[in-house]
Amino acid sequence: MSNDTFKIKDNPYATLTHFETEDEYRAYYITEYCNQKIYTHDGIEVVFYEDVFEHAFFKSGNRRIRGDKTIFSSERAQRIHWIKSVLLDSGLTSYVGYDNKKKCYDNSRRVTILTPDNYVVVLSLRASGKAKFITAYLCDDEDETINKIKGGPVIYQP
Repeated sequence: MSNDTFKIKDNPYATLTHFETEDEYRAYYITEYCNQKIYTHDGIEVVFYEDVFEHAFFKSGNRRIRGDKTIFSSERAQRIHWIKSVLLDSGLTSYVGYDNKKKCYDNSRRVTILTPDNYVVVLSLRASGKAKFITAYLCDDEDETINKIKGGPVIYQP
């Protein structure tokens, strides 16, 4: 497994992770996230499950088909190590997530955005005081999605 990183100019999250195969990204996710205890900067333990890999690192081949995650996204996967960095970064604002099905904000969702890249990390807050990692992605729909997130209630602001 070879992991090459490349700098992105003027970005505090300055590297991308490059593996040869999807299996190498999956192994990294399991080793670095599922098999580790990871906490947010404000002390919430975040639990990562192996079966979330597909949701987090695949994208839809057909957005009209709900739940379609058939295409491995190298764009998402190359930012795999950013997830932990975002969770630990006390300089980022966290918001209540938006539930598209119910068309309202959902207090059990925590969304953090890394700007100016609009990298989004989504957690589901549990009654146990822990959080479950849901997904992370580079949002290319700033007008609708990012504005909807930023228009929601703030959970944490630096």
